Amino acid sequence: MTTRSGGLGVVIRDSNGTVVAGACGTCTDVASPVVVEALACRLACKVVVDNDLGPVMFKTDCLQVVQAICAEGEDTSVFGRIIDDISSLLSSLAGSFFSHVYRESNKLAHKVAKYALLSSAQVSWSGHVPPGLDGLFSTLCTR
Repeated sequence: MTTRSGGLGVVIRDSNGTVVAGACGTCTDVASPVVVEALACRLACKVVVDNDLGPVMFKTDCLQVVQAICAEGEDTSVFGRIIDDISSLLSSLAGSFFSHVYRESNKLAHKVAKYALLSSAQVSWSGHVPPGLDGLFSTLCTR
């Protein structure tokens, strides 16, 4: 049985690798894992905009999402409107951009997403990691 749900995990670090903000949440009725990745990228943009943290180099291990964000013209894919939202948010973040990284570079964000999925947590923070997530970060946060 397919649940068609996913966990969203966002970890924002400063130039020294210190976690300065983040978010986690869940989504339901998603069409594919790529849509979940796009939703996580949109959430990352919202956290940065809401906390005035730009400019940012966003990193994701989903090459398809990075290519969609960087593409010219209208995206008519299943996640095209999410890409439009990301592009709109990026337009307010001068100097910010998305890049592709290998999955191994994104372990902490994936652990946060899994935590959100298992706990149904919906939280966004800037500064100190909130209770419940602080243990996850202290055991997994190694630049």
